[in-house]
Amino acid sequence: MTKSLNLGTRWQAWLLLLLAAFVVTPFVALCFYAHPSADDWYMAATGREKGLIGVSVFWYQNMSGRLVQQGIASLHPVRLGITAYQVWCLAWIVGLGLGFHAAVKSWFSDLGKGPRLVITVSALMLALWSMRSPAQGLYWVNGGDTYLLPAILQLSILSLLGRSDSPKVFTHALAAFLALAASLCSELAMALQMLCFILYAGYSWFTTRRVPRLVFTLMAGTLVAALIIFLSPGVPLRMASYANDVRGHPVPALIQAAKLAVVNFGAWVTFTPFFLVSLLLLTWWPVREMTARNAFALIVFAILMIIGTTWGGLFIGSWATGQRLPPRAVNLLGLFFVVEWAVLLSGVAAWIRAVGWSKPSLTPAAFLIVFLGVAATLRAPGNVKSAWRDLLKGDAKKFHLECEARYALITESKADEVTVPPLRVKPATLFFNDLKPDATDWRNAGMAEFYQKKAIHLSE
Repeated sequence: MTKSLNLGTRWQAWLLLLLAAFVVTPFVALCFYAHPSADDWYMAATGREKGLIGVSVFWYQNMSGRLVQQGIASLHPVRLGITAYQVWCLAWIVGLGLGFHAAVKSWFSDLGKGPRLVITVSALMLALWSMRSPAQGLYWVNGGDTYLLPAILQLSILSLLGRSDSPKVFTHALAAFLALAASLCSELAMALQMLCFILYAGYSWFTTRRVPRLVFTLMAGTLVAALIIFLSPGVPLRMASYANDVRGHPVPALIQAAKLAVVNFGAWVTFTPFFLVSLLLLTWWPVREMTARNAFALIVFAILMIIGTTWGGLFIGSWATGQRLPPRAVNLLGLFFVVEWAVLLSGVAAWIRAVGWSKPSLTPAAFLIVFLGVAATLRAPGNVKSAWRDLLKGDAKKFHLECEARYALITESKADEVTVPPLRVKPATLFFNDLKPDATDWRNAGMAEFYQKKAIHLSE
């Protein structure tokens, strides 16, 4: 495998990098127009009032065992100002990029920096392109703390798994910490990573008749987190708010989850060009030397992960609440899918080599045709088109100015109760939630608490 980009493929790499830059750029720019919404306000206010330890105990007793998510939420960046909030949103994108970089460097260590860069930026591009709701995942900090932060931590875990068969004590300690921290962000993240650890252990045993010790360390960290979460007095209090015909009933929940899984899988492979980008990556994708049996096992492992995390993840939402997973949670499933797709691609490439076929590759003309096909999909409805539209039409800037005017109105008023206008511009990529006409609504109450007002009303 070539260690660097040769002259024959350098122009292809540059095309992919330019495509990735085109996809990622609007999401980066929109970070500087993002604003708090929903429970960002009351989480920040509660953290300011009670402090890190106090707020962790409070939410543990009254809401859930998500100690990491709730602890970070108590240190909410909006407490430092709106600019800090926007930089925090940018940090999510940087964190995802660094997470993919660490995982690619670990598992594809035989590649040179150039090919690894191409694969890394392609993964980041697909992750943002396929995200169900950037408004709830990237630009709503509390949603990111719950579902995006664990994904970044889990990419770090993935990089540790690829480094060595005999990791040092420090690596075990770090792996246990990361597994614990990711699990204490959300129950969904905990369940998904435990499922993947179990499947990876089964795959390792089938192919090598041994399971890496690091996997047991990761399982132990996840189980400790599960114990912490399920012992939380706040869990039954929160779950009591869900009452319907699906919650707690496995069969209806499995059926509902299966339907949603088909819909989400279809959306991922239809509105995001996974197939076409995979063809473009054939030039650099490493082909592992393994038997046809082990390569086929890797394909089965990838498929089981896709089914398990997609159907299983949606089942958790259906069974636990009787409702669909919110888009911010589906974002996490999508990030798992990006990694699982890469595993599937590796398995197929290894199987093709094992059965004696030559590695498929595109001629320069075919590469250009496929690339143009990927570029054409940018015109279809989706995250990238919406992000560019919100930027170029000026909706993001108008939204930003409306929010800033609202903050100024609240801070400059000396009255205990303030009336603010509703947001007129609601860009699809940024807008998640707004205040309600009822001043006692939790959204209004949270914002009033943050600004130390008695009430905030919404004008007609």
